[in-house]
Parts: sequence; structure tokens; C-alpha cells
Amino acid sequence: MLGRLLSTAFGQIFRKDSPAAADCVAAAKRALAHGELKVALAASEEALTLSPNYPPACHVRGLALTMLGQFDEALTSMRLALRGDGKNAELRRNYGDTLRLAGQTDSAEIEYRRVLALDPQNGHGHKALGSLLLELKRPTEAAASYRSALQIDPADREAQRGLGKALFRTRYFAEARDLFAALHEAAPLDIEDRYFLGTALLQTGKTEAAGDVLQQAYALAPDETALGLMLAFKHFFAGDWKEGFRLNEQRHVAMRTNPELPGSKPWIEFIDRAMADTPRWTEGGCAGKHLLLWSEQGMGDVIMMLRLLSALRETWGATTITLLCLPPVHALEACCEGVRFIVANTAWKARPGEFDLHCSVMSLPYLMGITLDSIPGHVPFLRVPKAEQALWREKLAALPGLKVGLAWAGSPVLSLDCLRSIALEQLKPLFACRGVSFVCLQKDDAAREEARASGLPMADWMDQVGNFMDTAALMDGLDLIISVDTAVVHLAGALGKPVWLLNRFESEWRWMRDREDSPWYPSLRLFNQTETRNWGPIIEKVTTELMAVAKPN
Repeated sequence: MLGRLLSTAFGQIFRKDSPAAADCVAAAKRALAHGELKVALAASEEALTLSPNYPPACHVRGLALTMLGQFDEALTSMRLALRGDGKNAELRRNYGDTLRLAGQTDSAEIEYRRVLALDPQNGHGHKALGSLLLELKRPTEAAASYRSALQIDPADREAQRGLGKALFRTRYFAEARDLFAALHEAAPLDIEDRYFLGTALLQTGKTEAAGDVLQQAYALAPDETALGLMLAFKHFFAGDWKEGFRLNEQRHVAMRTNPELPGSKPWIEFIDRAMADTPRWTEGGCAGKHLLLWSEQGMGDVIMMLRLLSALRETWGATTITLLCLPPVHALEACCEGVRFIVANTAWKARPGEFDLHCSVMSLPYLMGITLDSIPGHVPFLRVPKAEQALWREKLAALPGLKVGLAWAGSPVLSLDCLRSIALEQLKPLFACRGVSFVCLQKDDAAREEARASGLPMADWMDQVGNFMDTAALMDGLDLIISVDTAVVHLAGALGKPVWLLNRFESEWRWMRDREDSPWYPSLRLFNQTETRNWGPIIEKVTTELMAVAKPN
């Protein structure tokens, strides 16, 4: 932004109240152009001595102070300039830039919109607003601003780049991919934009092309761990899990510095504090050790990795295993034999010597050398106690026909939820299947209200479900679970229950590409989108398959 302040401040037509003052302003502008900020400041202040409150001098002084990081004084100087030249769109845009640098983003947005009210054809104003909206995590609005800039100048590379980022962040990966690819063909992209291009290629199924872009960028910038992490996903999709898990070990460093990546930086920082006195398991074995595992990423990820715990004891020789987890997962302790679960809170800290080693559950595949063909552990690896099963037996017995659990929505706070969740109305064809009783597996109030409003026949006992243990017990009595990609799928797979996954086109690394089965869960069947955001063909196929399975009398 500071560079843009330099490049755009000098084409303005200043009012020349005093020839001597104007000469000082011209000298100040020349000094700014050469990066001589203190010289520019002195020249602008000399102009103000000759002509107090001279708007051009106040403006250039504000620019110099901004570039020196003295934002409060810069804003004061620019406000004086605005009193005498309030309809100068470029002055207002530079004032907006200074507000933004000073952290006053709300006021900066107001100024950028004033610029555009004064001059709707101000391409720099549209770009400035788009950049701010991206910073404020309002990518849909940012895309509109960049499109307005491109209507003014279709060849504006900065606006094209901004639109590409906005499309990426609104999860329109194909459009972002095509835009960045065209930019890269015209002139090589910088490392950051190659990350966007490579990731967009990966998300749209162009695995080999993604690998080429990411590998070239990674060779140029080997310290950019976000590139290495995306390369890990390329290897996962291609079936090279050994290399994928090796590269995936960069994720904690990457997520600390790259806001584009999923993951919880505060959680990683909490682990750093909580385990400060415990060695991390990074290589070698864990025989005879008390191993603390800590949950990471989504709850489904944690459930999936519970499959590996029996191998840690039986093959790797860990004597004791403890899992540090969040409250929803803690309830599964009764289903997971031989493992102690403890709930994390902000005050928790491991005592010196309490554990021999610690590591993330998501690091286990790397440490254990897991490949696509060698996933250890037995399925089912979660078992519902008989007493819990009995609680649901009578309720479920009253339902006729095939008993099918249904989950159609994930957590809306996750960035990719817009791609994985389905409006219940779209699943209406399933309810035409005769011989099927549907059971709601959605815990969130919004989805349950959607179900009630739809009028579709579905048993809903989720107000009696308090945790994953209760959900597992309910699932245990069902014949089939149909779900989008949420923890429900992992829980069903861990229990060995038949589960049909309605899988988004972008997919997760664990489901790979072009497979209908899963190496993690033998009872899982994949129904894959062939086009992003288009659920129609999948729903049609699932409906046909469900009719065949139901076999009504």
C-alpha cells in the first residue's frame, strides 16, 4: 500500500496559491519519489510556512508522515488538506489508505466509498476498496469491487489478482484457477499467487498440473511451508501417502503464518504451552512409553485416527495412551478400549514427567510410516456399550422398514461448508422411497428447524442426544447412515455401520479421487460430485440405490 501511495500521489493537479509554496511541494514530491522521506517532510513543512494550511502541502506532508509510520500526525495533516480540497478523489483515497494503515478500517471504508461517489470511474478507488474488503474477510463484496475496476480497465493486472483472491476465498475455485492461470501465462506469478493457482488446480481435480505449479514454486521458495503443505495434499490425492504425510508435518509452521490455511493457530499455541516440559515424539519408537496424543483439526479427523491406537499398543509397544481432546470427543472414551481421555481447557498443563512423549493424532500416520496399502487397526474400532444400545432399542423398533440416519449440513463456521452442506429441500427425492424411515442426525438448531419447516417425515430425537456417545448409540441401531462430509461419517465408519457419503467435488484428501470406497472405513461408500455445487446427479443416484436396498413389501 505504501508503494501505491508513492506511485499515485504525484499525478494530482494542486491548487497553486503561492508559487514558492508550490515549488516546495514539487520538491517534496520529488523527494518522495526517491524515498527521501525526511527531505520530503521538510519541504512540505517549508511550503506550509509560506502558505499555511495550503492543501497540496498538507497532502504531501501527510503522505510523508504516513510512510514514516507517524499515522496520527499524517491523518491530522490530511484532514487539513480535505478542508480546502474535499472533492479531490485522490486525496480522499490516500486519506483512506492512511486510515487503513492506522487500523481504522471502518473509517477507511467510508473514505473509499466517498472516493467512488465523487468519481465512479476511479479504478484505483475500486481496487483500494476491494483490497480492504478482502482484509475484512468480505470476499463477495471484494469481488464486486474488483469487477468494477476491471470494467474500467480490463487489463489491470492488480485488479485481476485481487479478483482471483476474492474468488478463491468465496470457494469459486474453477474461476480463480482460470484467472490465475491466464495471469501466469502472460507473466510469471509471484510465490503467493502461485500458491493460489496451485491450490485452485488441486481443488478442481487437476492434480498433476497442481503438482507442477506447486513444486516449481516450492523449489524457488523452500521456506514457504504453505506450498509444502499443498504439495502434501497433491501426494495424498495421487496415492503417495508416504510423501504426503512427510510434507504434512509442516502444517503447524504453515498455519501460524498463512491465514489461507485451515487449522487453529491458538490451539497450536496452547499445545506449545501445555506441553512445554514434555518431549515431542518426532522419530523412533514409543515402546514402553506413556504417550499423550492431542486432538487436532476437525472432530472427524480425530475419530479417524482412533483406528491407529490399537497398533500403537500391539505393534509399537506404547504402554499407556492418553488423548487430550475437546468435550464432544471426550464422551467416546467409553467406546474406545484401553485409552484414557482428558478434556483440554486453557488452564491445563502437563506436569513434568507426567508423560514420556506427546504428539498430534494427525502426526501418527507419518511416525508410523503408514501408506495407502498399510493402514493398521481393526474396524470397528469404536464399540457402543450394551447399556447405551438398549436406551435406543425400543424407540428404533417402533420405526417401520429400513432405518436410515440422515445428516445434510456441517458447521457453517468452516470455510468449505458452503460446498459440502446440502439444503434439505434438495434431498426431498429420498423421502419418496417406500419402506424407509428417516432419523435426523443433525444436532444444530438451524438444521433441525429446517427439517421441521420442510414437513418431511423424519424422526428427531436429537434433543435427547448430548454428545458423541449418545450419537454413536443411536447410530448403532440404524441400518444405514447417509451424510455429507462431517464427523457423522467418521463415527459411522468407526462403528462399522453402512454409511453413504455425499461427497463434494473438491473432496478431502482422505477420500482421494475417483474412488467409491475408502481405505479407512470398509463400510463406507462414496457418492462423488462430478461438478462443484451440483448435487442433482448424486441425489438421483442415491435415491435409486436406496429404493433397491429398501425392498418395500
